[in-house]
Amino acid sequence: MNGTCSVPGLGRWRALDTLNELRAELTRLRRGLPHARVKHDQRHDLDAYGLAARIGTGLMLHTPPTAVGAYPRWRARTGG
Repeated sequence: MNGTCSVPGLGRWRALDTLNELRAELTRLRRGLPHARVKHDQRHDLDAYGLAARIGTGLMLHTPPTAVGAYPRWRARTGG
């Protein structure tokens, strides 16, 4: 991937590579990787890397209470 990660001190995409590895492992275990309070610059990096699409927009939540409220629906839908 080309570009720079906006996370200070982590360099090119290293944090996103690690996050993607975690996402892949959780997917293998049939688990999701929800995100809450994703800031605009973080979302830009996730989109540019392609990770937002892999995580799924349904798991990109605005606030922690939104995430808590979404969990029962996700669990019912996925059997998680």
